[in-house]
Amino acid sequence: MANLKLKIKYIIDILTNTSNELDKNLQEVQEEINFNTLITKTLYRKLTNDLEILSKSKEFNYDFFSSIPKNNFLVSRDIKTLDIFKSFIGRLKRSEEINRNFECERSILELTNVTDIIFNLFTLNGHGNVVRCLMELRDGRIASGSSDKTIKIWDPKDNYKCTHTLNLHTYRVWTIIELDDGQLASGSRDNTIRIWNPRDNFNCTHILKGHSDDVFCLIQIKDKNASLVSSSRDKTIKIWNPRDNFNCTHTLIGHSYGVRSIIQMKNGYIASGSGDKTIKIWDPLENFECIYTILGHSNSVYCLIQLQNGLLASGSRDFSIKIWDPENNYICIHTINVKSTVYSLIQQEEDGKIVSGSDDGTIKFWDEDYNCTLTLKAHNDSIFSLIQLKEGRLGSASSDKTIKIWS
Repeated sequence: MANLKLKIKYIIDILTNTSNELDKNLQEVQEEINFNTLITKTLYRKLTNDLEILSKSKEFNYDFFSSIPKNNFLVSRDIKTLDIFKSFIGRLKRSEEINRNFECERSILELTNVTDIIFNLFTLNGHGNVVRCLMELRDGRIASGSSDKTIKIWDPKDNYKCTHTLNLHTYRVWTIIELDDGQLASGSRDNTIRIWNPRDNFNCTHILKGHSDDVFCLIQIKDKNASLVSSSRDKTIKIWNPRDNFNCTHTLIGHSYGVRSIIQMKNGYIASGSGDKTIKIWDPLENFECIYTILGHSNSVYCLIQLQNGLLASGSRDFSIKIWDPENNYICIHTINVKSTVYSLIQQEEDGKIVSGSDDGTIKFWDEDYNCTLTLKAHNDSIFSLIQLKEGRLGSASSDKTIKIWS
């Protein structure tokens, strides 16, 4: 049994090790995989077929392992080859024949310190300063906002080429969203919100003034006006009516420091996170009255998401992610220690994992029990924005001036 473990570990080690003799190593893999009657003939055929295809791939032989194996991710743009490799690893991981003979509950990949495989497909360069925000348009293009005062539009159909640069803001761009009519809205350190029309070469159609400091966050909520909601360093949240020339209808006062994050929850409430260490819950049906103030963080709250199960998650400068239960007076039911400021949170649609982006340049993946299953040293500086893209891809934006696309 120990011999079986060692041989499988040997195969995985070869597949995750940079080598100048890849062809030789692949031949060794194919020889070593003929080792054991415990593996079914079907699995054997699938594994050897994968290895044969991989061994013939030029991309695999020359670029596939140009990576940092200790960080558990490989770099390649040959998506077909990546898919084959993922399939190979997946078969090993899911094989009941293999795992049943390990005499323990740990999977093959846990035995070899390869817990997941994430590929950096593209690195987008073009911004001249920190990239603060990312969002995916309905047509698949990506919009990014930066401290270089610009918004850039990137086209995945052309290898993420930058097709437009919008440069009317006079200070850093903190936030971008797409409105329900297809227009873009952006918030900036110049205290304004700008509305852009993609159907007219991204012409700026409106400039919204009212905040007296940086506009940190924008969302569009589901109410009778499809209202635009903004939060600011000026401690306020403002409600704007797109159906009335973006007239400001409400100003919400309650936070004692800048409001970094806002989301609309499934029950219609708005949640806001602030530099005052609190999260506040506001009810649009009660004239946006603040109905809860949530205490628990010991430093600024930078990001909020509502999880698929209805729980609220918050990321903070206190190096933690906290999970709150809206059905039980928003009590904190779990605290995840991250060891770095958490600037961004998303939840993957497919597997429900929470993904966090942090000040230390890492992306971390957290399972349903809030255990970290993977840490990627993804950027050379802080990660300010994470987004889930189509086809299960992930986008990240960083202080290192780059945007990265992961699969």
